[in-house]
Amino acid sequence: MLSEIGLSAKFLKLEGNAMSAPDYVADGSVAICYIAKGSGRIKVVGSEGKPALDSKVEEGDLFIVPQFFATSGIADDYGVELFTVITSSKPVLGQLAGNTSLWNALSPVVLQAALNVTPETEQLFKSKNSESIIIVRPST
Repeated sequence: MLSEIGLSAKFLKLEGNAMSAPDYVADGSVAICYIAKGSGRIKVVGSEGKPALDSKVEEGDLFIVPQFFATSGIADDYGVELFTVITSSKPVLGQLAGNTSLWNALSPVVLQAALNVTPETEQLFKSKNSESIIIVRPST
């Protein structure tokens, strides 16, 4: 039904104190995000690394993520559920971590130059950045 009007949706559920790795919509779509349940902290960052939003969010809050901005969230103790509507029926979603991360598309030489690191550090960075897009706080 949403695709018929040029929209799509995604749902993110984070358990208590978990964090979602930064992601973005790579096709120029806008995301409208609604906190359906729980609370946490949301950070939205522009393409030049400048924060556009760094705020505590609670059930019922609504915020908009502009084109090409990255978002990440951290759930409070009891978790958070986030429902997002994207202004494209077939959005191109990108991750800044995990096995579909844009870091994996860069050649080792480019990544070393971009991060100003040695080949060994670049390999370590990629190996630690290939598993998951949800980061769960270790139990104590």
